[in-house]
Amino acid sequence: MSFRKNTLLLIPLLIFFAVFFGCAIKGTFYSPSEADQKFAQILKAEFHYDAVVKTVGKTTWIYLSRDRRIFTLRVSEGGQKEGKEKASLQYLDGRFEDQSFLLEYDVMLSFKSLKNSGLASAYTEAFNEEYRNVLGAITRIYFNAQDPPTFIVTIFADIKDGIEVTDTFSVEDFRKYQSSALPYEEYQLRVLTDSRGDKRIIGDTTGSHLDMHDINWQDFLIRQIVKRINFKYAQSDFKPSEETEKEFLSIAARALDSYHFTDFTSLKLHDLRNDTIRTIEREELLKLAQ
Repeated sequence: MSFRKNTLLLIPLLIFFAVFFGCAIKGTFYSPSEADQKFAQILKAEFHYDAVVKTVGKTTWIYLSRDRRIFTLRVSEGGQKEGKEKASLQYLDGRFEDQSFLLEYDVMLSFKSLKNSGLASAYTEAFNEEYRNVLGAITRIYFNAQDPPTFIVTIFADIKDGIEVTDTFSVEDFRKYQSSALPYEEYQLRVLTDSRGDKRIIGDTTGSHLDMHDINWQDFLIRQIVKRINFKYAQSDFKPSEETEKEFLSIAARALDSYHFTDFTSLKLHDLRNDTIRTIEREELLKLAQ
């Protein structure tokens, strides 16, 4: 059972409450170290959260560990949906190396009938409340920082069961979404959400199991491109084209163009099923977004 769909559906609601409750403090500007300290103080004083806050380069990491459940199960509509033949994504991975974006994939046509068990995963109310409070505090502090971070990573950990939810997002994207300059459908594709379980999370109140590092734009963008492709093949109301390369190139071009990102030389598509590699130079790729 996947948690990804619920994560995407709940982001807009949680952001809305974060913005509603998190009014910025006018006329107060914090240095990076002051911002981290003030943020941790607000979470402790107002919500009794013990957060680990660490800025590495231009990335701020926020680790919130608590003994509470993050996920629960709820009833959904059961039954079986009639299947249709469509392009199915069997494997997808991406990375940035040697100044090039690389996508490795395996796509095939498949016909599936989807059977619904009548159960769906959902976030608990306790988690929803924490999420709202944390994002509200982010708007109050980091939107008033003298030199705000480029990226923020929030990690909500269930240290009893060893489960955590991580969101990585651009502060500028969050600011644009708050001001309604970025539509909800687009913003949800820009937030990188990951849910995972690990025994090292159990009892970890300091985030020692995490690799807190400075995130660069290349890594952020290749992960976002992978997310956008996964969404297109698994969740979008519009089925993907049978022309896989054309579909991938269009998605990648739009993602890169939306950030006006040009610090790369090419995009490589590695079709694992046919063992072929196609290289598209930067200029050719970016023209597809026009």
